[in-house]
Amino acid sequence: PPIIPPDTPPPPPPPPQPCIIRTWSLHEIGHDSIVNGAGVSGEGRANAANQDGSIIVGLQDNRAGFWNADGFHYLESALDSTARGCSRSGATIVGERTGAVGYWNLAGTFTALSGAVSAVGVSDDGTKIFGHRVLATVQTPALWTNGTAASVSMTDLTDALAQACSADATVLVGYGTQTSQGNRFVAVRWTANGATITLIADAITNFGSRAMGISSDGTMIVGEVTHTPSGLIQRQDAMVWTAATGPVVLTRVLNSSTVSQIAEGVSRVGDCRPIIVGSGVSFEEGSVQINACYWVQEPREVTGTLTSGSAVILVTDTGMAPGQAVSGPGIPIQATIVSVREAIRWIHDR
Repeated sequence: PPIIPPDTPPPPPPPPQPCIIRTWSLHEIGHDSIVNGAGVSGEGRANAANQDGSIIVGLQDNRAGFWNADGFHYLESALDSTARGCSRSGATIVGERTGAVGYWNLAGTFTALSGAVSAVGVSDDGTKIFGHRVLATVQTPALWTNGTAASVSMTDLTDALAQACSADATVLVGYGTQTSQGNRFVAVRWTANGATITLIADAITNFGSRAMGISSDGTMIVGEVTHTPSGLIQRQDAMVWTAATGPVVLTRVLNSSTVSQIAEGVSRVGDCRPIIVGSGVSFEEGSVQINACYWVQEPREVTGTLTSGSAVILVTDTGMAPGQAVSGPGIPIQATIVSVREAIRWIHDR
């Protein structure tokens, strides 16, 4: 009879790997300083820059203009004008002048936007400008594409402010007054050129939130939430949102005098480590201090490994309770997890 070989033993299971998360670490830049709106001179204000930093737009002597390697160039001869944003190349500059809202080219030619009461930002290619207009006495965000205006969805909002847009301006962020929740401020994300509205911070706050900045690809949104962490009084903290993690409260300055923090901008995400910039307010030595700060994602190994039974992740400095246990179904972690919330989802989804 034929010789039957013994059963080949199954390969050993892969060794369990540590769970690597990326938490946001906080760095202070300095005391009594701010990140956005930094003054270029005693009589000027810089509001935005183009992609390579060769053009900076703002105002000097209360007149809109831009800085380049040759110095400051006025876009307006009259007072009471300001430049608020510019396209990737810097060739399209948005802002306001007396009696009109619109955009300039670098030669100073101004084009008004019909119905606009403010122009806040512009897409990379300069074809889409977002700002605000008034409809039926209500101020609402709007998006102008090649000069034609379209309003955004205002579902459950009585009014709203748009603060930032993605590079192609297909995603807008800001905040509005929510009718169904006692007219509180809520962080808002508009997609599909403003047609679809999402409230992005309800999972962690019942008191209000604002979205202030967005990454160029539209995947990461930053701002602030007012909430009551476990065992603590109501406070304002910086927040970051992605579709994978939902809203996450950023690490607070380790200073009992800090009363509030806000995140206002974020660098590009994807092939590099994102940096979030913002500021905090504190009472120090009898005076109010505004402290510029930034957050960077730092890889950290969490104690606990998924093994043949279950795993326990001890969360320490991520905004969750120290020592909080998370059970898993017994599958080794084979991937880098970018946040505790995603780690939890990864475990439970498997």
